[in-house]
Amino acid sequence: MNSKIQIKNKLTLNNIIILLLVCMATMNVINRYFYFIFIAVGWFCLKPNRKIVIDGIACFSLILLAVSWLMFSPEDALEGFGILKPFTYFLCYVLGTSLLNDDRNHSNQSVSYYLFYFLLAVIALGPFIHYLLNWSINASVVNDRNTRDFWTNSVMSATGQASLGCIPLAVAAACIFSDTSKKLKLASWISIVLVLGYNLILSGRTLFVLALIALVAAFLFRFMTKKRGKLHLLVIFIVIAIFLVVLYQSDIFGIKTYVEDSPIYDRFFGKSSSIDLDEDARLDNKLYFIENMLDYPFGGGHLQDQTGYAHDLYLDTYDQAGIFAFIAVVVFMLNSLKHFVKCISNKEFPFVFRQLVFCTYLILYIEFLVEPVLVGMPWMFASFCLLDGYVGRLLKHSQYVKRWRANTGGNA
Repeated sequence: MNSKIQIKNKLTLNNIIILLLVCMATMNVINRYFYFIFIAVGWFCLKPNRKIVIDGIACFSLILLAVSWLMFSPEDALEGFGILKPFTYFLCYVLGTSLLNDDRNHSNQSVSYYLFYFLLAVIALGPFIHYLLNWSINASVVNDRNTRDFWTNSVMSATGQASLGCIPLAVAAACIFSDTSKKLKLASWISIVLVLGYNLILSGRTLFVLALIALVAAFLFRFMTKKRGKLHLLVIFIVIAIFLVVLYQSDIFGIKTYVEDSPIYDRFFGKSSSIDLDEDARLDNKLYFIENMLDYPFGGGHLQDQTGYAHDLYLDTYDQAGIFAFIAVVVFMLNSLKHFVKCISNKEFPFVFRQLVFCTYLILYIEFLVEPVLVGMPWMFASFCLLDGYVGRLLKHSQYVKRWRANTGGNA
């Protein structure tokens, strides 16, 4: 099977509109990402012959999360249409599962994947544009990690801004180590450079670590699944690494000078501000949350008021919305992990599809362990729900095709 991204199909007008709305949502335009998701779902429901697909475990978990959030952390519900906001994740998942029907050739039950590639592209493009817009208004900031957000003009933490670069980094790394065009590989490298460029101003370490993890993981996944040309691939990786080292050490375009004069360099290597892993306050906060969880089983943000965020999707969700929301998130993420393992191990799927899923899921799983996602960057979790909805539905479709082949002897 040819694993190159080949988009021969034409997107329908309905799909173009939905993708534009998803892009607006992931860009968090005017800080109202959920408005655009509701409009996208509404538009999808108006489509002739549309088929809405419900996945029991995932959908139940996301509804439980929404109800628990409204019951135990109702502050958002008091603002405008805030009562609808917690249901965004459920709607994203349903939209993801339902879009697969537009990606199928119903005459032979095959999937073209072209809509998935567009969907993941806009999921990455939205936060990337938001990230660059933030850079445009904070370019002159020096030694101040709390910079402004483009849409609200209010202070946005460096970790919150850095989160905007996670999905673009994952997608870019996947494209670099897949059978994609040279233009797409070049665009991916440029995207990584831009993400890390602004991160020098933000002085954040997380994005540099995630970029390294994404590139190494994408290379290793390619290396392990490639039947031929492994030596060639290894040589290319080594040559790229040597080129980057020489480029840096030669201070071409002043790169070395710029990096070593930046606040982020001091955060990694400076004696005055570098923080050892065992001294990081985040670890202390996580332990404090775990030790005191039973004191506040119904949320309310009490632990966060005492120590700050745990910087963890699961613990911060527990603190805000209680035990039922915590269980809902854990069940949903375990279900997504099942999708992740089945997808990357299924060799019938095109490699580029598996690589994109592998890198995106991996980086988001890590990000969910270091940031208060539902509290600080809910658009990211909504994006993950949309993506996982599509992947989960595709896995069920592939099982159906296998049974169909076995029963009829047909060739899908």
